[in-house]
Amino acid sequence: MVVIGPKEKEMFEELLPTMDERIQDIYMHTKEGNHQKWLMIDLEDKNQVYEDLKMILHIRADGKMK
Repeated sequence: MVVIGPKEKEMFEELLPTMDERIQDIYMHTKEGNHQKWLMIDLEDKNQVYEDLKMILHIRADGKMK
């Protein structure tokens, strides 16, 4: 699970079109609550979803450093 909050939303949405269709689908179908989206992402192997998740975690980490 990864939470996309207000600090990460703009950067995440800019990168979203470059991400795997499964990530895009999860994001678009996840309801926003308290200005956040809680993304439940299943990892099955080291594929594009895995690489996208690493990028999402990097976005989250950068948001906390500022």
